[in-house]
Amino acid sequence: MSESFEEMYLSDNWIHERVLWIKDASDSEVQWAYRNCDALVYPPKAEGFGLPLVEAAHFRMPILCSDIPVFHEVVGDNADYFQVDDVDSLSEALVRWIRSDKHPDSGMVRIHTWKECAAEVLDILNDRTEPYAVLS
Repeated sequence: MSESFEEMYLSDNWIHERVLWIKDASDSEVQWAYRNCDALVYPPKAEGFGLPLVEAAHFRMPILCSDIPVFHEVVGDNADYFQVDDVDSLSEALVRWIRSDKHPDSGMVRIHTWKECAAEVLDILNDRTEPYAVLS
């Protein structure tokens, strides 16, 4: 659902020269991008978890993301945030980010192992712990 951005990206040379957009990226292309960019800007309105945040944290990439509850749960104070659907908030956050040489350390994000995730799911399924949310 990024047709309008794709159109703008392809038609605006200034953006095209400064923004890397890899459509349908392979795992190796994603790894290359994280190793060779300055920050992750992640603006979704809603998200189930936010895997790109964890990937960016793995590479110690500064994170600038939507101010939604799940992102606070995933990265806490280890990212900069902007308000969802607020162009001014995003542009102000980007300007602040560019002008600053100090950013929250995404390397401090706790990255759970698959074993830890599986154990938590089993604990929920076996009623040993309460899920943080119940979907109806």
